[in-house]
Amino acid sequence: MRRALIGFLALAAIGLPAAHAQYPVKPIRILLGFTSGSLLDLTTRLVAPRLADALGQQVIVENKPGASSNIATEQVIRAPADGYTLLMGGVVNPINTTLYASLPFDFIRDTAPIVLIGTAPSLLVVHPSVPVHSVRDLIDYAKKRPGEVTFGSSGNGTAPHLAGEMLNLMAGIKLVHVPYKSSPQAMTDLLAGRVHATFSPPSTALPHLKAGTLRGIASTGARRASAAADLPTMIEAGLPDYAGEVWMGLFAPAATPRAVIERINREVVQILAMPELRAQFAAQAIDPLGGSPESFADYVKAETAKWAQVVRASGAKVD
Repeated sequence: MRRALIGFLALAAIGLPAAHAQYPVKPIRILLGFTSGSLLDLTTRLVAPRLADALGQQVIVENKPGASSNIATEQVIRAPADGYTLLMGGVVNPINTTLYASLPFDFIRDTAPIVLIGTAPSLLVVHPSVPVHSVRDLIDYAKKRPGEVTFGSSGNGTAPHLAGEMLNLMAGIKLVHVPYKSSPQAMTDLLAGRVHATFSPPSTALPHLKAGTLRGIASTGARRASAAADLPTMIEAGLPDYAGEVWMGLFAPAATPRAVIERINREVVQILAMPELRAQFAAQAIDPLGGSPESFADYVKAETAKWAQVVRASGAKVD
């Protein structure tokens, strides 16, 4: 009786209802707004089984593609705030905040950041017929041919599109954006020489760089990509304010109990320290991060402000 009373008082002290005392007591769902095989999907499926082991409950990954992740995001936001429905979000969420004129939710207000899982650079690659071997070469080449040099992406408002627009803004050039319906379509046309360049995940680009069918120019990360260490970052290439990494992180509905957020954060941070997971991340050029919910919330706010400037300056619109 005394032990039960002490347990009840402890729960009251941290503001966690008794119903959440043994969290989790049922399976957890992680929704993501992209298809199987995407970098976000691969990251989620590497983390999910380890999180299931740590929590002692099944963790189910559900792909809910559509509307640039807005469908999955809204479904999580509208779910009960109990820690059993989570979102694997990414850089697309801050982009959408400005890209869409009207959304049925406010991403920052309506979500609770849990943990920043990792970041991954994109690689700026060109077709071998383009006579450039550095970012400076590309800038000079584009300045001499305004409106003639093209770059492909997986669609208007996507991270590869805005990575190119950021380059346009910072370098004072005008690479012409060619949107496709998917990344594979953009890569197919780049390999055929129908567009000149693209920003690609390392896992997609590296086989073509090794085969000589594409040429690497730079990495968009803050640090050189471990899988492509010979490529300079955009910062090293002379654009000191350029940072365009793709990132992945877990979110919950805004009213989720703090103790639940902290439990998931603690388990994921430990998972990110596992050597086997770090090796699997390295194979995809993902840098594992972690950190507190507060540091992740600050990161999301900074990303939202950064991409808002790029979206507005570029005039990017959704299809």
